[in-house]
Amino acid sequence: IMPIIGKLVNKVQAKYLISTGMFLMAFGMWATAQITPQSDYWTLVQVRILQVIGLPFLFVPSSTLAFSKIKAVDSSNASAIVALMRNLGGSIGIAIVTNKLIQSQQVEQNNIVQHLTNFDIGYNNALYNMTNTIKNLGFSETQASQMALGKIYRELMHQASLLAYADAYEFVATIMILLGIVALFMPKNELHGKKKTVVIE
Repeated sequence: IMPIIGKLVNKVQAKYLISTGMFLMAFGMWATAQITPQSDYWTLVQVRILQVIGLPFLFVPSSTLAFSKIKAVDSSNASAIVALMRNLGGSIGIAIVTNKLIQSQQVEQNNIVQHLTNFDIGYNNALYNMTNTIKNLGFSETQASQMALGKIYRELMHQASLLAYADAYEFVATIMILLGIVALFMPKNELHGKKKTVVIE
């Protein structure tokens, strides 16, 4: 896709390509948030493709737009500043998403724990079945009960983690939709090779 975008950038306004990339990646993040413990390998491959398919719409057009009004003599300094801002933005973004992930995991864990009581039929049935299954392996009643509780706890953490990642992906998708809208208000760049395009990687 990258070579195609390289040609489009001289025919289509960079801000429209950037906005398209944001919306495509937002869809990919939303699709990733729909995965479940039963999702197979190919489902994960498909959502990964959806995640990255919008990246080419960001790299070349963003560089084009960043350098569209920069003189050739200042391009090296501008390149350093753009690289710095990308690294800084990436670090801040990772920190925000990591914090959101940790917070969501705690919230989801608390939500699930509310259902793990003696008054919940599903919990009682699961605990009873697990305890009997473990007892049939030769363990005592006490050991079987403790092991069953441990297994339920591990499942709790697994489910909470999965839901937390889904929340984080939905959060990122929302941010990308907003950025896609903001991109539409970015300044225009000159087209058809009227100005030299500088691309950094």
